[in-house]
Amino acid sequence: MSRNVLWAYGHFSDNAPRSIMADVQNIGTTAFDVVVLPFLHVQPDGVLHLNDTPVSQLWSGLPDALRQLKTGFPIRRKLLVSLGPFQADFTAATRDLKGFAERLADFLATYHLDGLDLDFEGDFSDPANVDRIAGIVNACHEMAARPLITLSPFKDTAFWAGRRGVLSRTTTRTGNKVSWLHVQLYAGEYNTAPSGWATRFHAWARAVTEGPNRITEADAPAFLVPGCNAETYSPQQLTTAIAAVREQHPAMGGAFVWNYDAFVARASVWATTIRGALSP
Repeated sequence: MSRNVLWAYGHFSDNAPRSIMADVQNIGTTAFDVVVLPFLHVQPDGVLHLNDTPVSQLWSGLPDALRQLKTGFPIRRKLLVSLGPFQADFTAATRDLKGFAERLADFLATYHLDGLDLDFEGDFSDPANVDRIAGIVNACHEMAARPLITLSPFKDTAFWAGRRGVLSRTTTRTGNKVSWLHVQLYAGEYNTAPSGWATRFHAWARAVTEGPNRITEADAPAFLVPGCNAETYSPQQLTTAIAAVREQHPAMGGAFVWNYDAFVARASVWATTIRGALSP
């Protein structure tokens, strides 16, 4: 399955109904079939915030707005919320993992969200953070609704996919509890030119296959959804980058673009670009 993914700050955490509904209409008419809402934060006392707003103080009409975004347009889409990217979010979440999982389950259900993305950008040298991330994945997998779970790495394949990496702690008898990876090919010093996408994609595919992650060589390309930053890329460059990957890995899992508020008026252009580049 090729996923056409939008990371969308937008106005969803603001108490601004007109702006929220404008974003729903604008995104809803595009070809994006997965929308990720950044960022869910966990306070030291366990309270969940969507960006700077406690979830208990979000606009009362937001559940209906997100349900419309999800099912009210010709393209039905999956909606995820991304936890992170700060170390503090993961430390607080796992301080009381049971309580976090219960609050998260209520949040996902209330706002018609299909799952959780984990965008960890803390200390990659601390093995305890592997435990924290894997603990969150495993706790989510135990939820009655069984949400989608994705990860958003940008470096350190060993941390995520190595013999003692996150994915090695989240296996099942037949696969992995993680549904796919949003591989950031633009973060910091790792900003990758379109000509370099195929090499980095192949490195991630090899890593998830070689680790004890229950991901086969055949399944690895579909497990990876690479993405770019609209502030440093153009749609034309993204087309070139996706084509370079598809030449070696036709079954790549899709592509994403960060971030909606950088190209509100051109959201449909980016969505059509990704869909066209992923088409056979």
